[in-house]
Amino acid sequence: MPPPTPEQHTAISQLCAAYCWHVDAGAGDELTALFTADAVFCLGEKDIEGRERVVRFLTNSTRGTHLSAAPVIDVTGDVATGHSRFLFAPTGGGSLLSGGYADDYLCENGQWRFRRRHAIIASHG
Repeated sequence: MPPPTPEQHTAISQLCAAYCWHVDAGAGDELTALFTADAVFCLGEKDIEGRERVVRFLTNSTRGTHLSAAPVIDVTGDVATGHSRFLFAPTGGGSLLSGGYADDYLCENGQWRFRRRHAIIASHG
């Protein structure tokens, strides 16, 4: 896949930043807008299928602060893939997590959304 245009890169980077912000806040309505109806969220061997289930899982997850690196993105038309790194610090202490995301994006009506987000935990610190 070819690299994104500057506009595509900005829009997808904003999507990834919004994900971190809204997951940390447990903001279900805002998270809903970030995923396609048939979205899949993968964590280890667990696949959560469908936007409503994904959002429910994320809003019920451990609160904390996500720090995410800018994604490396490839785009073909309205479909894109991306990879990025993250750190997660749970609220109230606990082990720092690091890992990465492997993403599939879809542009629907001019809005980039996650079609699939795979969180890969690399370490617990």
